[in-house]
Amino acid sequence: FTAGAHSVVLHAGPRTTPPIGAANISTFKGTNQFGVRISASTALEGMDGMVWEELRRTGSWTHGTYAFEWVWADGERRKYEWQRTSSPLKLDDQADMELVEKGREGMVLAKYTRGALIRWTVRARLEVRVLNSEGEEEWERWQTVVLLTVMTLVEMSRRRARQRKSP
Repeated sequence: FTAGAHSVVLHAGPRTTPPIGAANISTFKGTNQFGVRISASTALEGMDGMVWEELRRTGSWTHGTYAFEWVWADGERRKYEWQRTSSPLKLDDQADMELVEKGREGMVLAKYTRGALIRWTVRARLEVRVLNSEGEEEWERWQTVVLLTVMTLVEMSRRRARQRKSP
C-alpha cells in the first residue's frame, strides 16, 4: 500500500513518458476506478487528460463478474462485463475471463486465459477481438481500456490471494 500512488499504470514506452492509462484499486469497500488518456498530446503531464470510469463488482457473493462503462468517440455509452469462465486453482490466484458487451453476450470481445500450471515464460494470454468499425485512434484507446481493466482485475485477485495466504 502506497498512499497516493495508482495501483496500475500503463505507459506507451519508458516510464518517463506520460501514462496512457491508470487504475486505482480501493483498499476497502470503496470504488475501483480506471482512467484512459483521451488526448494524444504528449505535452500533458501526469494524469491530466484522463477520462475516469468505475470498475465495479456485480456479484455480491463472488468476484466472478466486474462491469464498467465506456464512452466511444461517437458519444455512445456502452456497458461491458468481465465474466469468470473457470474457477482458479488452489495454487493460482486468477481464473480465466471473457469480456462481453451487455446485451450482446454472444460475442466475446476479449479473453484472458491462464498459462500452464508451471509458468516459466507465459503467465497468461490476452486475446482482443478486432473491431473493424472503429477508427485507429479509437481502437488504440479501446485496447488500452481492455488491457487496463483486465490488469486491474488480475492485480485485485493477486491481492486477495496474498491476503488469504498471510497469517
